[in-house]
Amino acid sequence: WMTQSQYAVRDQRPVSSKIYEAFGWTMCVQLPAIILIFGLGIYLGFWSVKTSQKKLPQYLNLFLTGLHSVPVFWIASLLLLVFCNPNFIQLFPSTFISDQEMSPINIWFRQPQYLILPLISLVLPSLAILYNMTRQGLIDQQQKPFWFRALSVGLSQQNVLKKEVLPLALIPVLGWIASALPFLIGGSIVIETIFSIPGTGRLLFQSIYYRDWTVVQALFMWGVGMTILGMLLADVCQRVYDPRLEVEQ
Repeated sequence: WMTQSQYAVRDQRPVSSKIYEAFGWTMCVQLPAIILIFGLGIYLGFWSVKTSQKKLPQYLNLFLTGLHSVPVFWIASLLLLVFCNPNFIQLFPSTFISDQEMSPINIWFRQPQYLILPLISLVLPSLAILYNMTRQGLIDQQQKPFWFRALSVGLSQQNVLKKEVLPLALIPVLGWIASALPFLIGGSIVIETIFSIPGTGRLLFQSIYYRDWTVVQALFMWGVGMTILGMLLADVCQRVYDPRLEVEQ
C-alpha cells in the first residue's frame, strides 16, 4: 500500500521505482569512475615519488591541478566538441542511447562508446585529489625514522616504498570513501544532463525543473543516508587498516 505522497507528481509513478531505474544508470558510470580515480590516483602518486625524474612529477601535478580547476561542464563540452563533431574527430556519439531495452549492466559490453566520454569527464577533474593525497602521504612518511632505519639495513628504496611506506600513506586516502559513496549515489547532475544519461543526477535536475518535490525530497534523503554510510565505512576501513586509531576504552 502506498500513499499519494509516495508517487511522482509528474507521471504518477512510484518514487522508489523511478530512483531504482535511475540508480542503475548512475552506477554504470560512477562506479567505474570511482575505481579509476582511486587506482590511477594511487598509481600516479606512487610513481611520482619513486621515479628518478624530478621534472615529470611537477608537470603532472600542474596538469592535474589545472584539470581540477576547470569546471566539469567545460571538460564535457570540449570532449563533445572534439570527439563528437564531424568537423573534428567524430569517434563517439553525441547523445545517449535511446533504446529502452538496453540494460545498464550490459551496455559496457554491447555499446561502450556511449559511456567513455562521460567517464573521462568524471575522472579527469577528480584525479588530482587522490594523486596529491597519495604523493603527500608518501613524502611525509619518508621523513619518519623507520624510513631511514629500513634503508640503513640494506633494503632497496622501492621495496621500502611499496611494503612499508605505501600502506601507511594510504590511511588518509581511505577517508575519501566518505565522499565517494554520495558521489556514487547522487551521480553527476552536470555530466548526466550534458550526455543525456537517465541517472539519478539527471532525475534530480528534471524533478527540480518540473517541481516534482516528492522525487526531490526522496533523492535528498537518499543522499543524506549515503553520506552517513560513507563516513561510517571510511571510519571502519581506517580503523581496520590501522589498529593504532582504536581508542582505548
